[in-house]
Amino acid sequence: MYKLIVCSVDDTLLTNNHTLSEDTKEALLQAQQAGARLALISRRSPQNLKKIAEKLQMNTYKGYIAACHGAFLQEMGSERVLRKKEVSLKLVDRIKALAEGQDVTLSIVENGCLYASGIDPYVQLEALLNDMRLCPWEAFEDISDTVLKLYVTGESSALNGFISWMPKTLEEEIKLIRSGRNMCSIVHADVDKGTALQCIMQDMDIQKEDVLLIADSTNDKAMAPYAGCVSVMANAEDEVRKDAAFLTHSNEGDGIVRTLEVLTQDVEVI
Repeated sequence: MYKLIVCSVDDTLLTNNHTLSEDTKEALLQAQQAGARLALISRRSPQNLKKIAEKLQMNTYKGYIAACHGAFLQEMGSERVLRKKEVSLKLVDRIKALAEGQDVTLSIVENGCLYASGIDPYVQLEALLNDMRLCPWEAFEDISDTVLKLYVTGESSALNGFISWMPKTLEEEIKLIRSGRNMCSIVHADVDKGTALQCIMQDMDIQKEDVLLIADSTNDKAMAPYAGCVSVMANAEDEVRKDAAFLTHSNEGDGIVRTLEVLTQDVEVI
């Protein structure tokens, strides 16, 4: 039996309508009842992941959430924060200056709001996914001196242009993580999903062979070296399939359920 089941969230745990199917929920509850612990590692905000974790009773079973690509890591049973890596607002201001005149939107998540420098369809979708209120960028300035993550959104060509404009000197301070064609996350240089998984494994005192990873996206690849088995969704990006030990059904076909049925003896879906 695997001691830790790690799930990406969008396009893995959730359907295309961003909902948790009853079969997937039941399968993960059974796995936790059998002794496995669950980790959700995602680009989503801490507040949003906590809502999903509640549905999966992860407080009861001492699961983990790693939000903003792992910038914020928390054990749900004790509510211990294991890791919190932030970007300074001074650095955010430098990035915003670089974005001036480019056709991209910058936004910050804080206290249930999405503070955006403008409005585009991708910002609106992110606010909807995370159940956040859209607010003007200027309203954020007096709230905090640091941020977990900065979003950059726009058409693919504009986003590529912005990324190419980023000075190499910033690489020691920040990391750019692409999430699909129209979004990029900017986080602290020490943040990625693989580092978050390593922290969870250290906290649990477990080894690679104890970890089952279920993933779909290229930014999930950072976790693959630390998992004993990698199950990849049928809807996964081609680059991710190279890491797969098992190719499961899509997120619309309860791929997590199929993974647990085949790779563990902890789940029986009737």
